[in-house]
Amino acid sequence: MLNRISKVLGEGIDVQTLISAEPTCLTPDSFYLSVTEEITGKPAILVRKMVEVMLVMLDVLTSP
Repeated sequence: MLNRISKVLGEGIDVQTLISAEPTCLTPDSFYLSVTEEITGKPAILVRKMVEVMLVMLDVLTSP
């Protein structure tokens, strides 16, 4: 996922994982949910499949 995000953002942007949560858990830590919304400006979308999580996060990061 980080590789895909890095390609979208370009070489001049340093991409690092700051916080993560188990994508198959539909009851993540409430702090994770609030940080996700604060950073992306959108509430976290909770899904079960890792591929879906990756695509949702990429959409959130690349949407205007």
